Amino acid sequence: MTGVAWQSATVRRSLFGMILFLVTLTGCTAVPRGKSGIDEVTVHNADALDEDDIQGKIATAETPKFLGFFRGVVYDYEVFDRFVLQRDLARVERYYRARGYYDAHARAGRVIQKNNNHVRVEIVVEEGKPTLVTDLEIAWPPSAPVSDAIKLKAYLAAKRLLRLKRPFDEDKFATAQDDVKRAVTDAGFAYAKVTRNADIDIVNHTAVVTYTVTPDLPAKFGKITIQGLDPDKGGPLTAEIPEDKIRSTIDIKEGEPYSTAEIDSASSALTDLEVFSSVRIIPQLTDPPPADHVVALLVTVEPAKLRSLKLGAGVELDSL
Repeated sequence: MTGVAWQSATVRRSLFGMILFLVTLTGCTAVPRGKSGIDEVTVHNADALDEDDIQGKIATAETPKFLGFFRGVVYDYEVFDRFVLQRDLARVERYYRARGYYDAHARAGRVIQKNNNHVRVEIVVEEGKPTLVTDLEIAWPPSAPVSDAIKLKAYLAAKRLLRLKRPFDEDKFATAQDDVKRAVTDAGFAYAKVTRNADIDIVNHTAVVTYTVTPDLPAKFGKITIQGLDPDKGGPLTAEIPEDKIRSTIDIKEGEPYSTAEIDSASSALTDLEVFSSVRIIPQLTDPPPADHVVALLVTVEPAKLRSLKLGAGVELDSL
């Protein structure tokens, strides 16, 4: 044996010895008496959806391996339960239907006994035809004071998630509602409301999606209140973090048109100062809206214990 080969073999033996030591140190677990440990779970015929995503939705799971080799070391064995598996099959079907596959069915193909107390579970899926989005509409009141540019932005916000001729997805359906509202509130309509509706034709596998927008009237920013700087309430001395610098960083003035984009920009600017561990800017939206449609802002900050305030123009104040 050459010197290199001998050294390589020595390294392998040392590594193997270390692994055995870790196994011994961490200890082993056993499958409970009268039960079967799950060594493997596979999903067959999952063509439209990712198998890993499906397995992430069920409770029947294979026992993880320590270091990729050893089961029953560090991690307890996953125990097979046929009643849990039955509920998991319903979960798989529900997951498919939430992705537009309303004809999907799941069944346990086989539960294979590998030895006295270990099994392999195989789940067989019949996906069926997907339900496709055939129409997408944003409905506006006839007298809505909204420009065509805003209407187009709202439509595109929904279309980014709900593509025509693609499977209807319940999660995207809900998220698109928030995106449509965001497109409207970015344009100044702070009190806008958006509702969603989907007409699902199970027989023809079609979905007609409608978002109804009630924009109300354009709003303006009101008074800005900052909380978290008062030393009497646990905040820092105002000399450490001057309030006027915080307000200039927020860069929102009373009377300016309302915009959620401006609020997000102000929040990012405060965070970039690197003196706060958390920043929240909450618009004070009332129901019903006030007659003047003015929206006050509550800015809540939590200063970090170790901070460095960047004021621009090359000036930096460091404090503990």
